[in-house]
Amino acid sequence: MITRYKEYEPKIGKGAYVAPTAEVIGRCEIGEDSSIWNGTVIRGDVHFIKIGARTN
Repeated sequence: MITRYKEYEPKIGKGAYVAPTAEVIGRCEIGEDSSIWNGTVIRGDVHFIKIGARTN
């Protein structure tokens, strides 16, 4: 699930996969062709989080 937090919305790169049970929240950037798998929670509610391209 991709969730906005306050004025921040996650940026998901082209070709990136976010599993249906994963949570990506707030100030996050997911690079191109990356994978966020089941049960993962990425919370960008306090600080910016960046997952690089082709990372899983």
